Amino acid sequence: MDNNISRETKRLRNLKNFKKSSDSELESLARKNIWFKQIAIADKFTETDEKHLAESLLDSYFENYTFENFHQLTMLSDLIYEEVLLKRVRDDINAISADENNKFISDKQIQSLHSIEDRVELLKVKLGIAKVNENKDDLTALEEMKEKFRIYQEFNRNEFELMVPQVCKKCGNEDVSMYLLRRRVKDFEVLRHPAFSGRWLWNKEIFKDLEEGKITKEQAARFQMTSCKYVEWALENKYKIVEIEGVSQEKIKEFISSNPYLNEQEKN
Repeated sequence: MDNNISRETKRLRNLKNFKKSSDSELESLARKNIWFKQIAIADKFTETDEKHLAESLLDSYFENYTFENFHQLTMLSDLIYEEVLLKRVRDDINAISADENNKFISDKQIQSLHSIEDRVELLKVKLGIAKVNENKDDLTALEEMKEKFRIYQEFNRNEFELMVPQVCKKCGNEDVSMYLLRRRVKDFEVLRHPAFSGRWLWNKEIFKDLEEGKITKEQAARFQMTSCKYVEWALENKYKIVEIEGVSQEKIKEFISSNPYLNEQEKN
């Protein structure tokens, strides 16, 4: 028996709570305590909730599985680290999904999620916690990939960049090339944006109702998802462009006169 484990066993034997425990139970508990100190799982994290999660996972694995040597415990430590990291990434993605103003999840986040999931699965197989799915065929793998693409597409509808695998004809090196999917103008009906005047946030009907007293300033701000101060500013600067640092008023007026849309509004 290792000297550290032997000393820890003796220490536990002298404690009141373990007076009735057998030698094998004390040795097992002593080994667990020593290993816990050696891997120091909580020290791998800075956030308190992640420290608690890591310790909880470690306790759970020890209660449900048997680990025979320190090498296995090292892999278990790696597994727990990846699982806590996986939760962190999932929480970040869930937070983005819950934000109505931001539905874009980057490729980097999706790739990070899948990469961590793969590492977790591999470590579990190595530790005997999970088994390799021998019944998994090409069709099952294809369906899983389709599901991943379906989720990816849902959160990346406005993404028009893609990576295409390529092999260099000269050296045979495998790499990827970036491609941009450019939509043709003929595929769209071009409309003046109903929420903007020039580049300024302005909905003609909302401000018309506000000026006629049909809605309040607070309602106008809520409809346009902006502040009351902006609504006040927009009314004060109706059909105008505010002062721009380094640009003279003459240049600004010249710009307004040469812009049919702004000029048209100014006449109204």
